[in-house]
Amino acid sequence: MMNIKFLSLRWEVTLLRYYLMMLLVIVGVFSGIYAIAFLGLPIFLSAILGVSIGGKETRNIAANTARIVRMEGEQRQEQKVS
Repeated sequence: MMNIKFLSLRWEVTLLRYYLMMLLVIVGVFSGIYAIAFLGLPIFLSAILGVSIGGKETRNIAANTARIVRMEGEQRQEQKVS
């Protein structure tokens, strides 16, 4: 199942999406194929909204279902020093 989150995109990925959008728009306009330029719109919206698309988050699943095992050493016996 895909995990889609809004406003959780890193700054570097946002910047790369803007570069990709500008590349598509410039190539589409200068080549005269405006359909390529319109492909920049979904990329622009995903960058503005900060959409992060990922798979299952196994780290959170493991953290929520893990058992806690207490590692206790030998039982201490108090001895009186005389």
